[in-house]
Amino acid sequence: MPDTAEQPKASEKINLAGIGNAAAGSILAEKLITILTPEDKKPATKGDIKKLIETLGYRYLPIQNLAPNSRGEIPFYDVLNSSLVYLSNAGSANQ
Repeated sequence: MPDTAEQPKASEKINLAGIGNAAAGSILAEKLITILTPEDKKPATKGDIKKLIETLGYRYLPIQNLAPNSRGEIPFYDVLNSSLVYLSNAGSANQ
């Protein structure tokens, strides 16, 4: 006895209305996220980091709670690279 139930099509056609609806929904969701996210919770941009460095006037910030390494180099936080660096001459740290 043959199966009389309808089989779903193997591939459904993509139409422009579906693409438009998906794009509109995505744009709306992104806008809502942008509007509803408080300023202090938004990620910092590269421009924000550069402004911060200009404001501070320093690229390297001394780390007070970390001892010098075995070569006597002093630990600093490199603001541009977001990393720990050891510098031998503390006077040249903020160039």
